[in-house]
Parts: sequence; C-alpha cells; structure tokens
Amino acid sequence: MLVFSAIVPHSPLLMPTIGKQNRHALSATLQSFDALSRRLEESRPDAVIVLSPHGSILEKEFPLQYAASYEARFDRFGDVETVLTFNGSTHIADALWQRIAQDFPVARINDPVIDYGTAIPSHCLKLSVPILPLGTALLDEHAHYQYGTCLGDALHHADARLAVLGSLDLSHRLGPASPTGYSPHGKTFDAYILRMMQRGRMKDLSALDAALAKEAGSCGIEILWMLWGVLHGRTYTTELLSYESPFDVGYAVVNFGL
Repeated sequence: MLVFSAIVPHSPLLMPTIGKQNRHALSATLQSFDALSRRLEESRPDAVIVLSPHGSILEKEFPLQYAASYEARFDRFGDVETVLTFNGSTHIADALWQRIAQDFPVARINDPVIDYGTAIPSHCLKLSVPILPLGTALLDEHAHYQYGTCLGDALHHADARLAVLGSLDLSHRLGPASPTGYSPHGKTFDAYILRMMQRGRMKDLSALDAALAKEAGSCGIEILWMLWGVLHGRTYTTELLSYESPFDVGYAVVNFGL
C-alpha cells in the first residue's frame, strides 16, 4: 500500500562535498528535507520508490531497477571521493513488476549504478530502507500518466508499505545565473506548478502548455505526470514545505498527506 508521497529536488549543490559554501543558500530546502525525513520515518515504509528523470530511459518501455544494492558516484560534479550506497529489494521490485507488466510495458533493469536524481534525495532524506529506482521512457506525457496509474494500482495491491518520491527540479531558466540561460517563461511555469500544488489540483497538468514547460527548461515534467497517475483517485492533502531559487533554478519540496 502507498503510505507516503512527496516531490523533492535533486540539485548536486545539496551535497556538502559539492555545494560547500553555497549550501547556505539552500537552507529552506535543507530544512524541508529534514522535516520530510521525519514524516517519512513516521509512515514506516518498507521501501521507497524514487522516480527520477535522470535514471534509465528506454524507448517504449518503462525501466524498473531490479538490483539488490545500489551505488552512486559524483565524479561529473568534481567529487571523486564520495560513494553512496543503498539497499534494494528484488522481492518488492518483482511483485510490482508482475502487477504492472499485466497492463503496461515495463522492463526490469539490473544495474547497481544509480543516477544523482535518485541518490541525492535518498541521501538527503537519510533513507535506511531499500530503494526502488524507476526511470522514464521516450513517450509522451499521457503515457507517463498511464504508467503512473498502473504503478498506483500495483501499490494499492502491494502487501508492503511503500513510499513514492518524485525527484525533479522546476524551471532551470529563472534568471541570468541559470545554467541554460534566462527565459521569462521560467517564472510563469514555476508559478503555475506551485499554484497547482497549493490547490491540490494535480489534474491541472492537463491544461499546462507543453511548449511552456519546454521553454522553461523544467527538469522532470514527466515525473509530475507519473505522480499524478499514482495519486489519481486517492484522497490526499498537498503541503508546499518550501520553494526557493537562489541559483535561478526552482527547487520545491512538496508533501502529499495520504
């Protein structure tokens, strides 16, 4: 059963060895991670499913990682020493795969190396329970929503207590310091997503202009569609714990009270 769900950012600057003195600018996000960590622990999950836009990407199938343990490194960000390790659960992964595969194309991937979009939130939340990394496909938003509904159904029928994290950043184009350049549409996009969250109206994604999301340089819009599918038909409350953009990239922490 689904016992917890949230949206979290995955900026490498959240890591002490990478962010260093810049981490103080992310104090609101770090405090929200601490608060979310306590709530996650209170929900007593047996495992945490992490949806990441930087994980495995297949053409027409959705990847479900199937390893017994995972490792993450951060050489690409200049940190050649840090190695994070996490436990996996082949038992839970197999149970979800068998359920989802009845209705949707999903592939089991046995790769012990995970991406930073999975590893950084898992580290910031101090996860000690197994993780199940899920990636995306080269399919449209509606396919990601449909996959989310299949995942949500599998969670409903699961014997284990499961949490789902959506790892994503909002616009990467909020100002001159943005890594991909400034666009006035960045703030418009973030305002729309934040308003949608505060109203608890994930269905408003269906009215979002795809061109706006692309122009805003959002990182993980497909993850939002997957989460909408997971939460569809459920009663939940939405709490925006924090939003900040000190480096002209939008970072939001959102808790879905189930």
